[in-house]
Formats: sequence, structure tokens, C-alpha cells
Amino acid sequence: MEIVKEAVAGTLESSDCLVMVKPYEGLKVDIESIVMERYGRRIRQIVEDVIKSMDITSGYFKIQDRGALDYCLKARIRIAIERAGVDNVR
Repeated sequence: MEIVKEAVAGTLESSDCLVMVKPYEGLKVDIESIVMERYGRRIRQIVEDVIKSMDITSGYFKIQDRGALDYCLKARIRIAIERAGVDNVR
């Protein structure tokens, strides 16, 4: 499944994250986080799990994290994907 248009979810407030999604050939994920050194692997795993669970095969994802908890990060990614106009979103 592919991203068909650009979309954004979230904010740059403390304990939140901003997720930007746009069409891209292939799948690319860029992550910036104030807690990357400590939680970088966990953040990347969450992003990859959500993308995989929604059957996304292409798109560019830019995540700017300000210390968001797991559930917030998951929700922001799902919302951005849904706003990107993907068909068959579960």
C-alpha cells in the first residue's frame, strides 16, 4: 500500500511528536528525537511495527519526537497515515 498525499499529525510540544508523511518511491523513515540516545531503538521499532501493521509499502516518514510515550507515537503515525489518503486502512 502506498501513501497518496502529504499529511501531518501531532505537535512539537513537550511529550508529543510530529509525524509527517508523503509519497515516496520505496520506504524511508527519518527520526529525530530528544531521547534518541536512550530510546532510539524502541522508537524505530514502534514506527516500523505500525507501518508494517498497516501494510504500508512505500512512503516517506519524518518523525520529530519530543519525548512522546509509545501510545502517543503509535497514534500519531496511524493518524498521519489515515490523513494521507491510504486505501484499506484498518
